Amino acid sequence: MQWYTAPASTIGAVQFTEEPYITPTSPFEVSPPPSFLGADSLNCIEPYGGDSKYGYCRIPGTLQYYVWGECTTPCPDSEFGDVEVLILDDSTAVQTYITVINDRDKAYEDRFDGFFTGGVFGAIGVAGGAVGLSEVCIVSGSWNGGTGCVILLMVLGTDAFLTGKSIKGFIDANDDLRKPNGLNDSVIDLFEIMRQLETSH
Repeated sequence: MQWYTAPASTIGAVQFTEEPYITPTSPFEVSPPPSFLGADSLNCIEPYGGDSKYGYCRIPGTLQYYVWGECTTPCPDSEFGDVEVLILDDSTAVQTYITVINDRDKAYEDRFDGFFTGGVFGAIGVAGGAVGLSEVCIVSGSWNGGTGCVILLMVLGTDAFLTGKSIKGFIDANDDLRKPNGLNDSVIDLFEIMRQLETSH
């Protein structure tokens, strides 16, 4: 609670100070909901998968699963703000959700691997190729087609193939995730079915 005193006022020759009054303050502080870290935020065991937005894990000592997803409509009762955690019995629908989550995880891994590997091979090919061609294949300003140059060209060709393959893996995985009715859309749709299953219990 804070006390506020208004500045002195003068009316004619009379100076006075107004009576202090109370500035109301809230006695309660509203804490933000805890950050949700996926399976690490729950007491669960393998199998588990997903991320902080969509995923699953098994509840110890039961045949039930924690299943979570982002709230597409307000979920004020959620402990974790905009992520809702459900408790569901094992079923065909839950296993379908688990399969799609696992496929989504794999696509994210493939996308990362493709981007990283493609970048590494590409950088090696450009840097190594520029230096190698100038030192091995060009002698005194003339093209040298000797054995060393042939081997270098074979290595650069292999590098280009691996770079292209990695980049294609990145593009394919990204397409699987982001295309209409792809893995990201499927996970969202399936989680809505999970919410209906819990409501029907």
